[in-house]
Amino acid sequence: MVIGENQSFDDAIRSDANKAIRTDFVKGLAGSEASTFIDARTGYLNDSGVGAIKRSLAYLAFGGTEAGDKFLSAAFNDAGSMSANVMNALLDSAPLVVKLNAEIAKGNLSADL
Repeated sequence: MVIGENQSFDDAIRSDANKAIRTDFVKGLAGSEASTFIDARTGYLNDSGVGAIKRSLAYLAFGGTEAGDKFLSAAFNDAGSMSANVMNALLDSAPLVVKLNAEIAKGNLSADL
């Protein structure tokens, strides 16, 4: 995922630099799901589709543990319970965290850093 300087997570998902991510996401949808995430007039990903990609990347970055799952639940369902600025900063860091986790899994980085 490519995120430009001063670019929001949502804008990055919609950018040309991340077209492959959007394409792969849409290819993985069942026919009935596609209508939920694609604007019928334009054929582009709608806000629901951007949100689904955002949730998927955030889960890859922070999910899978009790604490991570609680954070994601609060971030996406009950933002009033935590500082919106902190929540948005963590969500905006999700693509980088996913990349770092992948490098650790490949053995290119130590998890002890």
